[in-house]
Amino acid sequence: EAATLRSTFERFLELRSVRALVADLRQRGIDSKRWKTRKGPIRGGDPLSRGALYYLLRNRIYLGEIEHKGKVHKGEHRPILPRELW
Repeated sequence: EAATLRSTFERFLELRSVRALVADLRQRGIDSKRWKTRKGPIRGGDPLSRGALYYLLRNRIYLGEIEHKGKVHKGEHRPILPRELW
């Protein structure tokens, strides 16, 4: 998942357009993460929407940070992306 996330950010830097990124991800068959709920049904596995990508591209969690009440704090987790890529 981390490799897919990194490649998504890299591709966005190349394309400079969320609309173009949506089309590119669909063409490459990259969908949202699939996961199983506690009750058993599978969720996710759908094409990523523009809204989901806007959220993903702004999410500070990938930097090892967390935002709370408008303030950014260092998270307890390691970053997935380097700051330059985010």
